[in-house]
Order: sequence, then structure tokens, then C-alpha cells
Amino acid sequence: MTSPRAHTLRGKAIEWLKTDDDIDDMLGADGDVIPVAIVKESDADPRISVGASMNGSDRNNQLEEKSFEVRVIVDGTVGTAETETVFALEELKARVADVLTTSRDGWGAEGVTADEEVAKNEATNRYLGVTQFAFERTDPADAFRDN
Repeated sequence: MTSPRAHTLRGKAIEWLKTDDDIDDMLGADGDVIPVAIVKESDADPRISVGASMNGSDRNNQLEEKSFEVRVIVDGTVGTAETETVFALEELKARVADVLTTSRDGWGAEGVTADEEVAKNEATNRYLGVTQFAFERTDPADAFRDN
């Protein structure tokens, strides 16, 4: 089960990505930013799917320095990768990294913790790249609320 705080961070990350003009331009009319939970229901192409989870033990996360991971998948169909090129998906992934390595709204961005380049995934028949970002709460008053 996702913690309420991780759910809030996922919503914020989606909001930050959806409101970025460069990402909006790169996605075009057929692209979208969605929660990873509904990726199978989405036919957006290209798409950015976002998930979040709390790190560490519950005991450690009772402290003010709650830490979280946001996992982002940038993907497109084989047709998109051939038409727009895989490089376009890499550029989109790079812009996502620019947006999600900026601290804001009570969340401290701690940087990229894992990064996989865009490559064809035979299981999904799509080109995809995955990046993970670390975040910490920066407003101590809210750190104990909504574990």
C-alpha cells in the first residue's frame, strides 16, 4: 500500500511535469503524464508514468527527514520511436530530470538515484527509459502528519 505522503508526492510530481511548457511541447497532442497505476489503460504516445514510495523503515520515517523515491518511466510505441527517434524520448527523459531535480512545495529534491537509457522492451513492445529520483520533506511541521 502506498503511504498517503507518497501518494501526495506522486500527485505533485505529475502536476510539476504537466505544467512544464517544454514537456507539454515534447509530448504533443497524443502524449500525457499519468500515474503508473493506470499505464495499462492509457494509449497516450509518448507518455510519462509516475510512481512514488516511501524509503526506509516506518520507524526511520517517523523522523522529520522522511525520504521518498519517485520512479518515472518515459515511453513510446515502436512507431513513435521510429518517427520521432529514440533520441526524442531521451530528450524528454532529460527534461523530466530537470523538472524533478528542483526542490519545491515542501519537497527537497535529492537528485537522480538510478537511470536507465531508453531502449526497446520486448515485453511491452515499446521503447522506454526509467529514472528514479530521491525526495525528502523540507517542512518539519508536516513531517509527522499523514505517515
